[in-house]
Amino acid sequence: MITSLYKFAELLKNKPDLQTYYTPAENPFEGRESNGKVFVGIIEDQDFKGFELEDFNPNFINKYLYRRPAGARGTNTVPTLVINKQDPTKTFGKIKQSFTNLKPQIIEDSQIEKIETSFLSQDFNSEYSFLVTFKIDGVYFGDKKDLVAKFNSEAYTKYFKKNYGNSKKKAKLCALTGKTATVYGFVDTLGFTVDADSFRRNGFDASNSYKMFPVSELAIPTLEGARGILMNKLAANFFGQFKYAIIPHFVFLDDQEIGKIVAHTFLQKAAFNTDSKDSGTEAFINDSESLLKEIIGDKTLNSSDILYAILFFEQQQAQFKIHLEITDVLPSRIKKVIDSKQEAENRYKWLTTYQTKDGNIVTQRITLFRLKEYFQTGEKNLQPAYFKLISSIFTGQPFDDSKLLTLILNTWKSSYKKNFNAEENRFNTSVKHALANLHFLHLLGLFKKLETMPEVKELPEKQDAFGFIEGHPTYFSKEYLKGSFLFGCLTARLLYNQPGNAFMKELNGLNIDKELITKKFPKLISKLRQFSKEFPDLEAAAQRYFAVNDKATKEEISFAFTMGLVLQKDFDKNNKAISNLNSDKNE
Repeated sequence: MITSLYKFAELLKNKPDLQTYYTPAENPFEGRESNGKVFVGIIEDQDFKGFELEDFNPNFINKYLYRRPAGARGTNTVPTLVINKQDPTKTFGKIKQSFTNLKPQIIEDSQIEKIETSFLSQDFNSEYSFLVTFKIDGVYFGDKKDLVAKFNSEAYTKYFKKNYGNSKKKAKLCALTGKTATVYGFVDTLGFTVDADSFRRNGFDASNSYKMFPVSELAIPTLEGARGILMNKLAANFFGQFKYAIIPHFVFLDDQEIGKIVAHTFLQKAAFNTDSKDSGTEAFINDSESLLKEIIGDKTLNSSDILYAILFFEQQQAQFKIHLEITDVLPSRIKKVIDSKQEAENRYKWLTTYQTKDGNIVTQRITLFRLKEYFQTGEKNLQPAYFKLISSIFTGQPFDDSKLLTLILNTWKSSYKKNFNAEENRFNTSVKHALANLHFLHLLGLFKKLETMPEVKELPEKQDAFGFIEGHPTYFSKEYLKGSFLFGCLTARLLYNQPGNAFMKELNGLNIDKELITKKFPKLISKLRQFSKEFPDLEAAAQRYFAVNDKATKEEISFAFTMGLVLQKDFDKNNKAISNLNSDKNE
């Protein structure tokens, strides 16, 4: 990944609007520059004159020399800092620390006290974001060569110097440029690090880390550019603190100009993607992403010479916590993913489309964001199997689906417990969406075990319980499961008439097994008769299937029952609509 990003940044390093990323100076207000203000302290002949308030100017980034401090107690090389509006005294502490650290000192200690008094008296309007910096004898820090050299030197020190030792070696081959030079060993800008505690605890000598991934000083500006482009142009929100990014790279690249065209084109598409807030049919990673669709639709980007890397990560201070890195994804595989998604959505549109109270038509969109609910434990924690599933989707590697149906069933049970009585549609939607999600994964050929692969057949126009069983043979590989499904259908018919859903209280929170069915099926029939309801076809078929009494697990029975409980309403609604339509045609 670090090599792919480096090569991508190399192709873009002459693009004028990206030059900021190739220097240690950072934009403190990336994407919100218009909301930025700058307090500029005026110092003349070592005498502080006061602060002037200016609009933030993105063209002055190399003059301000801002860089985010390392750690909560760190400060910048020069006193250019984002102001903590809630506690400006903390910001001033860093200003003072920066002035004190500069050698030779550029201002007397007595002047620092004047700066403190003036700084803390300023009004930091909550509507804006603020930067503080200084002009020395009419020029910014970035106009003074000695300060720029010190700023750059300290910015790059992290690549070879730590508090427990150094890692630097002359005349070694750089892993990124392929040239012999002095190389550094502590590369952690893009999440790659070889100086973690786990290395040292196992006897690893940190001073030798340059042997694992040597990076020369010449490569560092491009590496910094890669980091800036990743975070500000490529990375988009996934959910919570998670982000994702897609990066192109080449199998062979003989013509650098072609590479630049591809890189520029991709960056334009990616920038549009990260800014998008509208959900649509093209979304797959999250609800507003359309970049995958752009890749397969643009001839420049879907060449067989171009592969894609996909990264899922969290930013943790200066480093990244990488949850998943998928390399060498083919454009043809991306097309397969999008085509399968659309096919699955269309197949189950009759089940997943509904009209809101406002009259808007809503239908299911299969996305990675939605698939995560099966793997979520608590609000923030995800099971590792989730990222294995994502990897399988983009690579075609088989996914161990032995627990997938159980995970889905657990999601249904949780939704049933929370929503069935108060917001039943939420529960129903979770069940129906799962069917389309499973079909999508089946179309991608991910399932290892044939018995859990949701094989499907063409569905007839008239949808009923028997048609659904016929169209989904793998869900009903055992006769008993067909009976369990019909038990769910009959329960739904009872609930049309029974106040308060009383019968559901006897079904053990959707934990259905053979013993429960043996006790409750006769009671269900009795309750239907109390409401003068009789469904001979469903009742007789269910009894016939139960009589076979073949082996079925509690999870399988519960899964089949829950499908029937939810889908029967759609069968009745759909067939009533068809019946009404046919009646209108005959009149």
